[in-house]
Amino acid sequence: MDANFEKRRLGVNLASILPWSAYSLRIAERVTRQAGFAFWQVLPFWSVSGSSLMYAQVPTKYVESAWNATTLWRHLSKKPGSEGLPTKWQDVLFFPSPMSCLRRYDSVVYSSNIVEISHRLRRGAFVEFHSGLKVPAKEMSVHGFSKISKKWVVLDTYHLRHVGGGSFRPYKEWREDLITLAPLTALVHVQASGYLEWKRFEHGLATEMGDIINYLLAKGFTGNFVVEYRPGTLWGNDEILFPRVLAQTLKEVRDSLFKIVLGE
Repeated sequence: MDANFEKRRLGVNLASILPWSAYSLRIAERVTRQAGFAFWQVLPFWSVSGSSLMYAQVPTKYVESAWNATTLWRHLSKKPGSEGLPTKWQDVLFFPSPMSCLRRYDSVVYSSNIVEISHRLRRGAFVEFHSGLKVPAKEMSVHGFSKISKKWVVLDTYHLRHVGGGSFRPYKEWREDLITLAPLTALVHVQASGYLEWKRFEHGLATEMGDIINYLLAKGFTGNFVVEYRPGTLWGNDEILFPRVLAQTLKEVRDSLFKIVLGE
């Protein structure tokens, strides 16, 4: 197995480098390099545009839309955001207005050969499987999208196992979905259930997340992996305040993932 090739399969979501990545791609680059990731998945943060990514030292392979874009006035007025949901302060602090988010998103898509990730069924994009999609895995396996590309599903190791509000799905239920979606999976989002699973994964111990990744690899998955980590989960505010601390955490997560990919 070519270790250098396998390294290029491991990327990180810019949301894993918040709050820094929302305002400075230079800091995000430094954290990414220190952690050992090969590429980014981006969102239309204040720092992100087609031109800013063109000059970045880390390549971008994937882009997804804003979580729930809004404006300060709409947030204070308790009006829903771009996704029709109640807004949070993160929607104001990390993202510009909904219109600006759309412009930034489009500029990223049109600037280079970047794959779009959608949370709804949409032709021409990879579609992330989650409870809000309202489409059962078995239905996705026979959906017309599969006629365009054999592999078009983004399998998230968190969303596969959870429903809205973070409630756990029965093991048998999500395992059956994993088996159904494995042949369609084009990209894997590596996201743990919380502190304990990240801690165990970081130390190379058995986790459901690791089991999902191992299963996909055993079934011949050759796509990329994107780590989606919530800063502050393992080392609290130090990860949010000090980029070097966050970089060290992400490096340990990345190293554990790399060992699984290599079959160690």
